[in-house]
Amino acid sequence: MFTLVVFTLVVGATTSGAFTNAFNDSAAFGGGFDVRATSSPAQPIVNMPAAVARTPGVKRGNFPVISSESTLPVKARQVGVGGAEQSYVVNGADDAFLNHTTYKLAAHARGYGSSAEVWRAVRDRPNLAVVDPLVVPRRENWNFAPPPDFRLKGFYLEDEVFAPVKITVRDQQTGKRLTLTVIGVLSDSAPQFMFGVWTSQRSVAAAFGNRVLPTIHLFALAQGVDAKATAQRLESSFLPNGMQADSLEEVRRWALDHLVEP
Repeated sequence: MFTLVVFTLVVGATTSGAFTNAFNDSAAFGGGFDVRATSSPAQPIVNMPAAVARTPGVKRGNFPVISSESTLPVKARQVGVGGAEQSYVVNGADDAFLNHTTYKLAAHARGYGSSAEVWRAVRDRPNLAVVDPLVVPRRENWNFAPPPDFRLKGFYLEDEVFAPVKITVRDQQTGKRLTLTVIGVLSDSAPQFMFGVWTSQRSVAAAFGNRVLPTIHLFALAQGVDAKATAQRLESSFLPNGMQADSLEEVRRWALDHLVEP
């Protein structure tokens, strides 16, 4: 059974051609990765490459890229505009993800020429961020689902280029805050598990400490390695960590069959 049920939380009754095309494009859906796994927050795997290397039955050579991400529910708001804080999610991505990802952006801040350039900047400079497309208004006024309460102001997705936007995110449990500068907006072709605010793991760790230990892991596989079988092997090997893993191609096909109307 697929674990990425977040799709059902964000897909509305009406879908668009762009959304359908996203599920038809394997490369766009995977963003350079083949398997996605989650582990229990109670038993996180802090160094996944080292854990894979020492685990019997799992070949480290099958994984050219192993990345880990954290996620934290927060209260978010845009700096300099009215309105209350709203519930959202901030995600911390490690260097492996930021080096390797091929997820495209629909819009980027002035001074950045490509999606890859934005991801590199998030990697190299603290407190820069990319957001999902649901939080940005559109001139055409359509969306895949009712928009979240957290919304950015000052530009439209169709503008493609915008002035950097500052936001704050607050950990409700500790009260600690982090100010981020948004320099990119994900394309509609990105899968819905990419929702939220994305920054570097270093940035969130500096602000929130052990509250943002990694619990999400993305694996790029060597050519010829079966993603579905590898996902099952990872689940078995990291059962004590509560791991659930899926082939992203299998997830894409399931989503296309069940969540996208013909």
